[in-house]
Amino acid sequence: MTTQDMTLYAIEETLTHLTAAIQMVQASEGGEWKPAEDDVSREEIGLLVSEWLKNARDKRDAVGRFQIHCESMAALAKAEIERLKARMKRFEAAAEQIDAYVASVIMAKGRDKHNKWQNLEGNTITYSLKKCPPSANVSDPAKVPAVFKWIELKMPVATWDELLGLLPDIESRDRVLVSTIEREITIDKRALLTALKVQAAELEKATKQIAAPDAPPLAMIEGAEIAPEKYRVSRD
Repeated sequence: MTTQDMTLYAIEETLTHLTAAIQMVQASEGGEWKPAEDDVSREEIGLLVSEWLKNARDKRDAVGRFQIHCESMAALAKAEIERLKARMKRFEAAAEQIDAYVASVIMAKGRDKHNKWQNLEGNTITYSLKKCPPSANVSDPAKVPAVFKWIELKMPVATWDELLGLLPDIESRDRVLVSTIEREITIDKRALLTALKVQAAELEKATKQIAAPDAPPLAMIEGAEIAPEKYRVSRD
């Protein structure tokens, strides 16, 4: 059957198959679908659609209607994705809230004779508290030393090329800052935590011994501190 002999229903059905598997071609002996073996099938599909567009107006309308259908389905899928994302966040928030309730109940029970938090045992599920890894709390990002910070920039490529060859003068620096669309500064909390631990160890050592009069002052890290111990709920 040639493309000229195909009915509008056959054309729309064929287009539906194209969306399900773009690398499938129509066999010449009866319109059955078979997997494409190489990239040539893409060209064959393109030629097939091109023929439809070159033929009668009704075939062009069929292609247009199917394209509108695809765009509508894509828009519906996008809306559904956003709805599912919001639903996912609600369930995640509910699970986190339950964790908080469980943790408060376990802590209210107190520790056992081995100084461990007591478990909450059910018939099939057991809740327990496990200590979270140490972390750093940033109370004032502006005071955290620059060595612990990363910055991400978005700017025109031409500006980036200019930046690479800039001389260190104020005018050039100002041009780069003005043309930067987005500047986001992040803090490397892993490196910050390591430094805070070193600082804590030095402070503890200093309190146990009398420092020499000419000893250099300790370099303090402002704007951050080691976070208090945290626990996460474990469900077995």
